[in-house]
Amino acid sequence: MGLPVDLVTLLMVCDGTVDASALDRDPDEYDPGLFLAQHHLLPIDEIAQVRGRGGKTDPFWGLWVPFAVTDYPLSPWGGLAIDVEGRLATFNQDGGEPPSAPLTSPGYGSLSEFLDIVAEALTQGTGPLMAEAIPGFHRGALVWGPLPGEGTPWTSVHPEDGSTA
Repeated sequence: MGLPVDLVTLLMVCDGTVDASALDRDPDEYDPGLFLAQHHLLPIDEIAQVRGRGGKTDPFWGLWVPFAVTDYPLSPWGGLAIDVEGRLATFNQDGGEPPSAPLTSPGYGSLSEFLDIVAEALTQGTGPLMAEAIPGFHRGALVWGPLPGEGTPWTSVHPEDGSTA
């Protein structure tokens, strides 16, 4: 099974957003590198490991390829998957929920659409993602907040949206 062109292009630009020190960091620290709106981009080797190796794909995935996850490196993961047509779906390994039917929410129809709404939120401070969370910085990493907990320093990319720094 080949990967959709949009995913290959994204992985060629950035092969994952998981910080190299992720396994050593304080588990109470907010996740670094959530540039995909509360999701980490999995590196290509992690995608292969999750889907299965040696030509033996885990049947959980069917035609879907997981590419973005929450709560990395702690499994079981939930996140976003893409099919060969570029459509997006959600999944949750914890509940044993394989990828759903393709998403139909505005901006989630394909990886291209999703990246466009991420870019819109980052550059213009508008779009459907802004209703869910606001892009900002915490400890030098892009995160979507505001962050939980009082006193957690977070600086919005768009100052008019507030910050806690």
